[in-house]
Amino acid sequence: MTRFSFHRLAVAALLLAAFSSPAEAAAQKYTVDAMRSKIVFAATQDDTRFFGGFNDFKLSIVFSPDDLEHSQIVAIIDTGSAFAGSKERDDALPGKDWFNVGQFPEATFATKRITQTGPDQYLAHATLTIRGIARDIDLPFSLAEQNGITQAKGSIMLNRADFGVGQGPWAGDSTVKFDVRVDIEIYAVKKG
Repeated sequence: MTRFSFHRLAVAALLLAAFSSPAEAAAQKYTVDAMRSKIVFAATQDDTRFFGGFNDFKLSIVFSPDDLEHSQIVAIIDTGSAFAGSKERDDALPGKDWFNVGQFPEATFATKRITQTGPDQYLAHATLTIRGIARDIDLPFSLAEQNGITQAKGSIMLNRADFGVGQGPWAGDSTVKFDVRVDIEIYAVKKG
């Protein structure tokens, strides 16, 4: 074999390896900007809309549009950091009737798979666990990147009763409605 043909064979082998191996196009780890990111919710009490959210949560993101098979998002939410727009609600949320923080200090969200639904549009098929109750949910989200910063935005409607949030006098929806809208807005940059 001539040196030229060997060189061509070597180059071809390297190109084939680059395109067949997920190493370079593999899902990448992200560092989340906790100061800008938010998880908030909107609910209704006595026919009045109120807004709240969580001050403390941690996110682990491994993602690439070209490698959704190995992409994963995990969120650990400190339920004791919940706020809901009034002192009365803020004081009640950690209690046994609501998040029961003493027994369930964290809620978790973990994707099982992520699918693409359109340009920069995705669906996170995930398990959400609140008060020890795990439910499968589908969270639609969009991605936008500018100046090296990736922004993810998503929204989902949850039924608080599905997770046992609201016990005793709050188990029904006569005062606080079952439907809770959860909105996420995450800012992150690729590691390395």
